[in-house]
Amino acid sequence: TYKNGALIVWAIPISLFLDILNTGTFLGINLTFMILFMILITSDFFTGVIASRHLGNKIESNKIAYTFYKVLMYFLFFWLIFEINKSLPDSGSFLITQSRHTIGFTRNFIFIILGLREYISIGENLEKRFGKKPYIFTMAEKLAEIIERKVIKRFEDLDT
Repeated sequence: TYKNGALIVWAIPISLFLDILNTGTFLGINLTFMILFMILITSDFFTGVIASRHLGNKIESNKIAYTFYKVLMYFLFFWLIFEINKSLPDSGSFLITQSRHTIGFTRNFIFIILGLREYISIGENLEKRFGKKPYIFTMAEKLAEIIERKVIKRFEDLDT
């Protein structure tokens, strides 16, 4: 039982890794973007810790837990979107094709916004630490606000 259980524990990450290498994607997202996203989350965490220490705040375990849960919720959301897309039949009908495009757009849009928000958070942490932040972070914040505003307005226009 021990040997079979250990094999299952190792088989899951190995098969996932092989699938990622084979397809070049993870949950429908390009692997390089996924790696960049994880680097942004990790950088946000570490710059947050550095800024917090600089301000004299005590590092609390709930902030570490927040980062863990944030990553878990990101993963579960993108997994849900991936499974919904995968469950659509391969009939080639117009409705199914449009549904796949809508799901793909939604996934990519949310992924981009989340990536920009992580990037912006790094800039905020740098500002806490050094008293100012490089202008590129301000540009990213303005870009994210414009994109979000336009998309929200488009959804609001659909309701009327």
